[in-house]
This record gives sequence, C-alpha cells and structure tokens, in this order.
Amino acid sequence: MRKGPVGVQRMNQRDRDLGTPELARKRAALVGDGDPAMSSLPLGVYLERGLLHHDYDVARRMFDAGMHYRYCYGVVFGRSSVRAITDMPNGRNENIDELLEEIEPAYWRLARAIANPRQVFSAVWQVCIHDQFVGRWDLEQLKTGLARLGRA
Repeated sequence: MRKGPVGVQRMNQRDRDLGTPELARKRAALVGDGDPAMSSLPLGVYLERGLLHHDYDVARRMFDAGMHYRYCYGVVFGRSSVRAITDMPNGRNENIDELLEEIEPAYWRLARAIANPRQVFSAVWQVCIHDQFVGRWDLEQLKTGLARLGRA
C-alpha cells in the first residue's frame, strides 16, 4: 500500500482555485466573502455564509462535527466517489480492519445522537452524506443535528 499524502492537501487548497474564471466566480458567489475552497460542499457553504451560527467558532465546531460524521459514515459504509479517497486520513487507510474497529462504535454513537426526530436525521443525512442543500426549515433541523453531533 502507498504511504503518504493522497491528492491535494486541504491546507493548500485555500489559495488554489483550479477552475475556469466562470467557475471561480460561481464558487466565490456561493460563499460570499468566505473561502471559495469551502464551496465544494454544502456544509462548507453554510459555514462560510454564516448560516450555521452567528459565532464563527461555534459554527466551525458544528462544521467539524458534520465532517466527522461524514468521515465515520465513509469508513463504516464506504463512499462511492473520488472524494472518498481524499477523506481518508493520510497513512490510516492501510489497515481498514483496525480503522473500522476504531470508527464503527463512534459512527453508531453519532447516528443515535441524531436519530430522533426523523427530520433532524434527514437534514444531516442530506447535507453531510449526500452533499445536497436543504431548505430554510430543514436548515434549522440541520443546525440541531450538528449541535447534537458536536455534543455526542
């Protein structure tokens, strides 16, 4: 198995925009004054637009909780996208059985935290797993779910 970094590291993406000028404008429009690199995921757009919480530190913790849930889901059930490879932490994907043994209990703990009501689970599922934007009412459910994930 290959050791070392896979793909472009996220810390280097802030200053890179590898798209056409039209795509760069579209990404910038999605996040407003925020980081255009965050426009690749709906959760990042919500973070950069200030829709998760008025306090950026709290919003960032909610974002991190959603990304952790996404990562745990990807380890337990797999992801069917190219992004799945880059979501794996560097050097940790060599022994998937050990990783699964470590992550699976965490995934189920997080899943139980957002299981009820169903609307909360659905909003987190749509945004964190399926990369879909949600409506205004579902955004409130998403915020509730991300707050629960952060506490779990």
